[in-house]
Amino acid sequence: EGRLIDLCRKPKVACANIAFLENFGGRQTPQLNLSQCCAPSDCPQLSSELEDCQNQSIQLLISLAGQPNLTSIDDAREVAYYLWNNFLGGYSDSHPLGKTVLDGVEFHIHSGNPASLDDLARALLEYNTLEKKQMYLDAAPECPLPVHALDAVIRIQNWLS
Repeated sequence: EGRLIDLCRKPKVACANIAFLENFGGRQTPQLNLSQCCAPSDCPQLSSELEDCQNQSIQLLISLAGQPNLTSIDDAREVAYYLWNNFLGGYSDSHPLGKTVLDGVEFHIHSGNPASLDDLARALLEYNTLEKKQMYLDAAPECPLPVHALDAVIRIQNWLS
């Protein structure tokens, strides 16, 4: 779709999905899939583009994509911990996107086992409360609706609104 900076300069853009985190859950390290480049080290302009987008009040989200492999509430909490510390302002020494702190998480789930996705959303919201940081959760359902894999997550969102 072109460069991130071009998207962020378009009028009426409120948020942008900048990466996909795939193969999450099941006690495995999630894989980062950047649509802008193959790896963060291959993409030196990305950090400045992320900063430019945020300076324009555009919310930057990371997408949880693919088929979830969450096996329990504890597994969901581990994924939330990984997301918080690597992308959302936590305390990791190895932020894949440099010093950029993303604004939230998009649940971009098409299929797979939806078990514990709601636990993952709740665990992320706990960081939101504990750290007093506004973090956004978003769901990107695909047609046809309803998307059963996201039902529990969407119910949490509606309850909190």
